[in-house]
Amino acid sequence: MQTLLSGLSEQASRAYVGASFDDAFSIQWKPAAQFMAGVDLTHASGAHQRVWLYRAPWSWLADGATVDVAAALHQWQAEQRAVLQLRRTLRQRLILVNIDRVTPQALFERLGLAYNDQPVQLFADPLAATLAGVFEQMAPESWTLYEALEAAAWLPNGEPEFRSNRPLPTTTGLIELLDLIHAGRQLPNAQLQLHERERAITSLRRETEQARNAQQSRHDEREQVLSQLHRAQQALADREAESQLLKDQHSSLQQQLAQAQTDKQQAIQAMSAASVGSKPLAEENQLLLAQLHDVQAELEKRHQAGLALEQQVAALKLEAAQARATQQKAQQAHADSSVAQRYKEESELLLAQLHEVQEELEKRHLESQGFNDKYAKLKRELDQTLAAQQQAGVDLAGATANAQALGEENELLLSQLHLVQEELENYYLANREILAAMDQSNHTLHRARKVISRVAANV
Repeated sequence: MQTLLSGLSEQASRAYVGASFDDAFSIQWKPAAQFMAGVDLTHASGAHQRVWLYRAPWSWLADGATVDVAAALHQWQAEQRAVLQLRRTLRQRLILVNIDRVTPQALFERLGLAYNDQPVQLFADPLAATLAGVFEQMAPESWTLYEALEAAAWLPNGEPEFRSNRPLPTTTGLIELLDLIHAGRQLPNAQLQLHERERAITSLRRETEQARNAQQSRHDEREQVLSQLHRAQQALADREAESQLLKDQHSSLQQQLAQAQTDKQQAIQAMSAASVGSKPLAEENQLLLAQLHDVQAELEKRHQAGLALEQQVAALKLEAAQARATQQKAQQAHADSSVAQRYKEESELLLAQLHEVQEELEKRHLESQGFNDKYAKLKRELDQTLAAQQQAGVDLAGATANAQALGEENELLLSQLHLVQEELENYYLANREILAAMDQSNHTLHRARKVISRVAANV
């Protein structure tokens, strides 16, 4: 036989029944309207057991889960009148149970079901006794309905609760009621403080995001500068290799030209000696003249190759990164003062570019120091916010369930602030690594500047 539950919300019914509620074949919760509409009046014993769970109105209103108290109390009165009318029709087929006075294990024993949860002990709420006295004076109609429910309810132990035998209010209940009233009046101030803290947290998040974007921008610029420096160093190495190859070719051509001039001089001397010889010497002279023409043609060919080589060297001078290659070309052309002057200008231009890169890196270093100062300021503001948050937690210790929910939200905000602090610390550590890399780049630039200075001194 299936048991139908109603009267309370599904969440409250689950909390009362416990783990046994998960057995869908034995217990099912129904809304009040469906619970009362699906009644079979033709059979004396239906296929369902019907259990109506209820509480005193002052007990469930004190839980603080109701937003509109007047509307909720009006709905409670209407539902209780309807269920009392249904009780007159169904009689023992409808069981009324006050969950504040009957344990779930006793109810399960009455229904013949197995109870699969831990035993529950009932306790007296001092606040409920105090509120019951208030309802007796201010809402007697609610007491009348409650007494009617108690008179018809199933109660394994004790007597039904009426106005004549209700528990008397205690000092503890009065103090708890006054504390709740005080907490409710302090709630607007707490909400205002929470709103201010939320705005402060939003501002901190925005500043942190801006700092993160600035840090990322500086990182991208630094990567770009390092990439440009790497490409410049690679281009310089390529130009040095090409310059060394041209130097070797030029040296080989100079040696060939010197050898050709020596051969020409020997040929002239041989021609002078042959002028006083015999006819065989004249034939030999003709042969030497032919060889001399061949040598002159070879010299002309080597001269054209030398001119082409000079044009290639002049084209290489147009590249800004060819400092060392231009220096070697200037050393080979000692008498060409215009080439030396041009090499000096290119060296000064490269040195100025290196100075600009170094100034940019120093500027990034100053910006990083400013970021560190801003991090320290944000950390101080964060510590002040945490201190104010802890003080607010002490002030809201005695608040109602709404105040407790606000406290939990404050704890969540506090954890978010801790995450922000950890993120800022991560940025600080990353900034230190960037500064170390910038120091290494400054060292590389210093070495390059020394090389350029030596090159300029040799011109």
